[in-house]
Amino acid sequence: MKKLFIAVLMATAFSANAQEIYTNDQGVALDGYDVVAYFTKGEPVKGSSQFTTTYKGATWYFATAGHRDLFKAKSKAYEPECGGWCAWGVAEKNTKFPVDPNTFKISDGKLYLFYNGPFGDGKFNALEPWNKDEKRLMKNMEKNWVTLSKTSVKN
Repeated sequence: MKKLFIAVLMATAFSANAQEIYTNDQGVALDGYDVVAYFTKGEPVKGSSQFTTTYKGATWYFATAGHRDLFKAKSKAYEPECGGWCAWGVAEKNTKFPVDPNTFKISDGKLYLFYNGPFGDGKFNALEPWNKDEKRLMKNMEKNWVTLSKTSVKN
């Protein structure tokens, strides 16, 4: 069952954009969620096509012009770890998995996003195993991302 889950995740990841930042088919980062809002509001907020910027080849949406301006001034501070790909997938499977923008964690001022969706006949929330072994997974993620960030996600 776990192998089937990994195969489904990999197939989904392979159909995504081949770039460092996790985007949808239109090249919009994080399915249009406002990355600044995770820090200022402590929750995911859908952005608007009215407030955008381009960064690392992706279009980023924001809920307000102020959030867009904050991101433009300090992009690296707001950019999610692993380019917005699932931190657990990078750490545990050395693979770029898609994320559910509603499943996140801010730790030491950094934003981490996680897969949360179908798993066999049930559901898998990658934040749960992350929380159980965060220290080890964080080290693996940092090591794996050095190489994985440069790899393409193949169709």
